[in-house]
Amino acid sequence: MTVVTLDADDEAAVLESDWSPNGKVSPWHLVCSAPCTLPVRADARFRVTGPALYASRPFMLPAGRDRVHVKAHMASQSIVAGAALLAAGYALLSVAGPTLVIAGLDRHHGGSPLVVSGIAVSATGAVVGTLGLISMVFRVQHKESRVELTRAMPPSLPLPGGVALEARGLVF
Repeated sequence: MTVVTLDADDEAAVLESDWSPNGKVSPWHLVCSAPCTLPVRADARFRVTGPALYASRPFMLPAGRDRVHVKAHMASQSIVAGAALLAAGYALLSVAGPTLVIAGLDRHHGGSPLVVSGIAVSATGAVVGTLGLISMVFRVQHKESRVELTRAMPPSLPLPGGVALEARGLVF
Protein backbone atom coordinates (compact mmCIF):
# COMPACT_ATOMS: atom_id res chain seq x y z
CA MET A 1 0.00 0.00 0.00
CA THR A 2 1.08 3.54 -0.77
CA VAL A 3 -0.26 6.66 0.94
CA VAL A 4 -1.49 9.12 -1.68
CA THR A 5 -2.20 12.80 -1.06
CA LEU A 6 -4.36 14.48 -3.71
CA ASP A 7 -4.36 18.25 -4.11
CA ALA A 8 -6.19 19.88 -7.01
CA ASP A 9 -6.81 23.43 -8.17
CA ASP A 10 -10.53 22.64 -8.47
CA GLU A 11 -12.54 21.48 -5.44
CA ALA A 12 -14.70 19.21 -7.65
CA ALA A 13 -11.70 17.01 -8.56
CA VAL A 14 -11.76 13.34 -7.57
CA LEU A 15 -9.21 10.54 -7.67
CA GLU A 16 -10.39 7.41 -9.47
CA SER A 17 -8.84 3.96 -9.79
CA ASP A 18 -9.38 0.99 -12.08
CA TRP A 19 -8.96 -1.34 -9.07
CA SER A 20 -12.22 -1.82 -7.21
CA PRO A 21 -12.56 -2.50 -3.46
CA ASN A 22 -13.60 -6.11 -4.21
CA GLY A 23 -10.24 -6.70 -5.93
CA LYS A 24 -11.41 -6.68 -9.53
CA VAL A 25 -10.22 -4.43 -12.33
CA SER A 26 -13.15 -2.25 -13.33
CA PRO A 27 -13.67 0.77 -15.63
CA TRP A 28 -13.15 3.48 -12.95
CA HIS A 29 -14.37 3.87 -9.39
CA LEU A 30 -14.15 6.75 -6.92
CA VAL A 31 -11.22 6.65 -4.48
CA CYS A 32 -11.55 10.08 -2.82
CA SER A 33 -12.43 13.74 -3.35
CA ALA A 34 -9.74 16.42 -3.27
CA PRO A 35 -8.12 17.27 -0.96
CA CYS A 36 -7.51 13.83 0.55
CA THR A 37 -4.83 11.53 1.94
CA LEU A 38 -5.33 7.76 2.09
CA PRO A 39 -3.60 4.42 1.47
CA VAL A 40 -4.17 2.87 -1.97
CA ARG A 41 -2.96 -0.15 -3.93
CA ALA A 42 0.35 0.79 -5.53
CA ASP A 43 -0.20 -1.46 -8.56
CA ALA A 44 -3.50 0.13 -9.71
CA ARG A 45 -3.96 2.73 -12.44
CA PHE A 46 -5.35 6.11 -11.41
CA ARG A 47 -6.74 9.26 -12.98
CA VAL A 48 -8.06 12.59 -11.69
CA THR A 49 -11.39 13.82 -13.03
CA GLY A 50 -14.63 15.45 -11.85
CA PRO A 51 -17.98 16.81 -12.99
CA ALA A 52 -17.53 19.25 -15.91
CA LEU A 53 -13.75 18.58 -15.78
CA TYR A 54 -11.60 16.77 -18.30
CA ALA A 55 -9.98 13.61 -16.96
CA SER A 56 -6.21 13.33 -16.70
CA ARG A 57 -4.34 10.59 -18.52
CA PRO A 58 -4.27 7.36 -16.53
CA PHE A 59 -1.11 7.06 -14.42
CA MET A 60 0.62 4.58 -12.15
CA LEU A 61 2.30 5.41 -8.86
CA PRO A 62 6.11 5.33 -8.85
CA ALA A 63 7.44 1.99 -7.58
CA GLY A 64 9.17 1.84 -4.21
CA ARG A 65 7.57 4.90 -2.64
CA ASP A 66 5.50 4.68 0.50
CA ARG A 67 4.08 8.20 0.00
CA VAL A 68 3.14 10.06 -3.19
CA HIS A 69 1.77 13.57 -3.62
CA VAL A 70 -0.57 14.00 -6.62
CA LYS A 71 -0.93 17.63 -7.72
CA ALA A 72 -3.74 18.01 -10.28
CA HIS A 73 -4.19 20.99 -12.61
CA MET A 74 -7.78 20.57 -13.77
CA ALA A 75 -9.12 21.66 -17.18
CA SER A 76 -12.77 22.71 -17.27
CA GLN A 77 -15.13 21.49 -19.98
CA SER A 78 -17.22 24.64 -19.62
CA ILE A 79 -17.23 27.12 -22.49
CA VAL A 80 -19.92 29.34 -20.93
CA ALA A 81 -17.64 32.36 -20.38
CA GLY A 82 -16.34 32.28 -23.94
CA ALA A 83 -19.84 31.83 -25.35
CA ALA A 84 -21.13 34.77 -23.28
CA LEU A 85 -18.29 37.02 -24.54
CA LEU A 86 -18.94 35.88 -28.10
CA ALA A 87 -22.68 36.62 -27.89
CA ALA A 88 -22.26 39.98 -26.14
CA GLY A 89 -19.49 41.12 -28.47
CA TYR A 90 -21.25 40.23 -31.65
CA ALA A 91 -24.51 41.77 -30.35
CA LEU A 92 -22.64 45.03 -29.91
CA LEU A 93 -21.06 44.65 -33.34
CA SER A 94 -24.22 43.77 -35.26
CA VAL A 95 -27.03 45.54 -33.34
CA ALA A 96 -25.96 48.33 -30.98
CA GLY A 97 -23.21 49.82 -33.15
CA PRO A 98 -25.22 49.97 -36.40
CA THR A 99 -28.25 51.36 -34.54
CA LEU A 100 -26.17 54.28 -33.28
CA VAL A 101 -24.64 54.86 -36.73
CA ILE A 102 -28.05 54.85 -38.44
CA ALA A 103 -29.50 57.19 -35.80
CA GLY A 104 -26.56 59.55 -36.31
CA LEU A 105 -26.88 59.51 -40.10
CA ASP A 106 -30.62 60.12 -39.86
CA ARG A 107 -30.03 63.46 -38.17
CA HIS A 108 -29.13 66.13 -40.69
CA HIS A 109 -27.14 68.25 -38.28
CA GLY A 110 -25.29 67.20 -35.14
CA GLY A 111 -25.51 63.44 -35.67
CA SER A 112 -21.77 62.88 -35.98
CA PRO A 113 -21.26 62.05 -32.25
CA LEU A 114 -23.73 59.16 -32.63
CA VAL A 115 -21.91 57.92 -35.74
CA VAL A 116 -18.57 58.00 -33.91
CA SER A 117 -20.12 56.26 -30.88
CA GLY A 118 -21.66 53.60 -33.14
CA ILE A 119 -18.33 52.91 -34.81
CA ALA A 120 -16.61 52.68 -31.39
CA VAL A 121 -19.30 50.34 -30.02
CA SER A 122 -19.04 48.13 -33.13
CA ALA A 123 -15.24 47.97 -32.87
CA THR A 124 -15.48 47.10 -29.15
CA GLY A 125 -18.02 44.40 -29.98
CA ALA A 126 -15.72 42.92 -32.61
CA VAL A 127 -12.84 42.74 -30.13
CA VAL A 128 -14.95 41.25 -27.30
CA GLY A 129 -16.60 38.73 -29.63
CA THR A 130 -13.25 37.65 -31.06
CA LEU A 131 -11.83 37.19 -27.55
CA GLY A 132 -14.83 35.00 -26.71
CA LEU A 133 -14.27 32.92 -29.83
CA ILE A 134 -10.55 32.49 -29.03
CA SER A 135 -11.45 31.46 -25.48
CA MET A 136 -13.87 28.82 -26.74
CA VAL A 137 -11.37 27.41 -29.26
CA PHE A 138 -8.64 27.30 -26.60
CA ARG A 139 -10.92 25.37 -24.20
CA VAL A 140 -11.93 22.86 -26.85
CA GLN A 141 -8.29 22.19 -27.81
CA HIS A 142 -7.12 21.58 -24.23
CA LYS A 143 -9.16 18.49 -23.32
CA GLU A 144 -6.95 17.07 -20.61
CA SER A 145 -6.23 17.80 -16.98
CA ARG A 146 -2.56 17.52 -15.95
CA VAL A 147 -1.15 15.57 -13.02
CA GLU A 148 2.23 15.92 -11.29
CA LEU A 149 3.54 13.17 -9.02
CA THR A 150 6.06 14.20 -6.37
CA ARG A 151 7.53 12.59 -3.30
CA ALA A 152 5.19 13.36 -0.43
CA MET A 153 6.71 14.91 2.63
CA PRO A 154 6.17 12.94 5.83
CA PRO A 155 3.78 14.57 8.29
CA SER A 156 5.30 16.97 10.79
CA LEU A 157 4.11 18.48 14.03
CA PRO A 158 4.78 22.23 14.27
CA LEU A 159 6.16 23.29 17.66
CA PRO A 160 6.62 26.79 19.15
CA GLY A 161 9.69 28.75 18.08
CA GLY A 162 9.75 27.60 14.46
CA VAL A 163 10.64 23.99 15.34
CA ALA A 164 8.85 20.93 13.90
CA LEU A 165 8.86 17.30 14.96
CA GLU A 166 9.21 14.89 12.03
CA ALA A 167 9.90 11.17 11.75
CA ARG A 168 13.63 11.94 11.32
CA GLY A 169 13.71 14.10 14.49
CA LEU A 170 13.49 17.81 15.33
CA VAL A 171 13.74 20.19 12.37
CA PHE A 172 14.71 23.82 12.89
